[in-house]
Amino acid sequence: MGRNLAVPEPTSNPKSAAGLSGGAKSLNGEAGDAHEQKLALLVAAIADQIAGGTPMLLEDACRENPEFADDLRELWGTLVVTSAAGREQTTTSFPAAPAPTITLELPCSLGSYTLLEEIGRGGMGI
Repeated sequence: MGRNLAVPEPTSNPKSAAGLSGGAKSLNGEAGDAHEQKLALLVAAIADQIAGGTPMLLEDACRENPEFADDLRELWGTLVVTSAAGREQTTTSFPAAPAPTITLELPCSLGSYTLLEEIGRGGMGI
């Protein structure tokens, strides 16, 4: 389908570009650090493609990046959930201006009830 899921080349500071903290060390030393950096860049690239609307299949990503297949299988659910949450958040629309408030002269009648006084207003973002 024309997707390129190859690991992107690191920037001048791959840990900061991938959002990794500089203080964390892998149990495997430098080789583990390099693996984690490349994995972070790959996951970021996949997340960007998903956010851009490109449909992604786990097996395609694993086939194109076999050295990260186990990691991708472990992280795939997180990628899917976070991209869905991001889409939901960006597609939710909010009113441009607050709705007008209704004021009542109290006491007043509402059906068979008489409203004597206001005991609270709003709550839960309303």
